[in-house]
Amino acid sequence: MAQRNTRPAEERFNDKIDKGPDGKGYGPKGCWKYLGYHDEAGYGRFRVDRYRKVRAHCYSKALQIGRPLKPQEGEQGNHLCNNPWCINPDHIDVGDNDRNQEQKRLQGRAKGGIAVMFKLTPAQITEILTSEVSQRELARRFGVTPQAASLGIQPGMTGREAVERMLEAESK
Repeated sequence: MAQRNTRPAEERFNDKIDKGPDGKGYGPKGCWKYLGYHDEAGYGRFRVDRYRKVRAHCYSKALQIGRPLKPQEGEQGNHLCNNPWCINPDHIDVGDNDRNQEQKRLQGRAKGGIAVMFKLTPAQITEILTSEVSQRELARRFGVTPQAASLGIQPGMTGREAVERMLEAESK
């Protein structure tokens, strides 16, 4: 039988932090890399104990504020630096999903909605409106999701009407 690691969780976690060669982090923002396991979305995962795995950035923030985040109350750790692998607690905001989605929209990181409208030029919207190509192909061509490529628009709709429809959908 394999022997369990009995070192404290905080000590094990600290062994998995890379603050960069100069200790100031990576990139202009000073992000810290998590050296442990990362999920398919790029977020670090840390095994706190035998039964609990948490996202590494949430654990890092919990250590900084002195208490675990409360997901049952809607709390989550939201990256301000836009790097899912970053675990610098100063780059993590404690908030709820609505706040995180709003930050994404303001930073232009949202995968749909208004951010897509700003990503697509009027000429691209016109091409989507008039194209016979599949949504998947249009999405690939313009670097958006297939759902965003459709924009909930109808043939014959103008670009302005498409934007108005998106604004209407965002307000609901």
